[in-house]
Amino acid sequence: MRITKTYNWSRRDFCASMECESCKRTQENDSCYDDENYYDNVVPNIKCKKCGESTNSLGLEKQNISTRYNPNTIM
Repeated sequence: MRITKTYNWSRRDFCASMECESCKRTQENDSCYDDENYYDNVVPNIKCKKCGESTNSLGLEKQNISTRYNPNTIM
């Protein structure tokens, strides 16, 4: 899944629209978190509810996303 849109930010928590790289289906995720672990490990493993594929299962390169906030800042 790839993040296509983010919204409803509350500090590091946010919602996102995600698109499947395989079948192009869009699904909403309302429990996202702005840190490197989420972008590097969680998002590439999210499976599409329609086809069951993920970025990692397709062998695709993960999306390169930087955190919105400095990772060294305590909120």
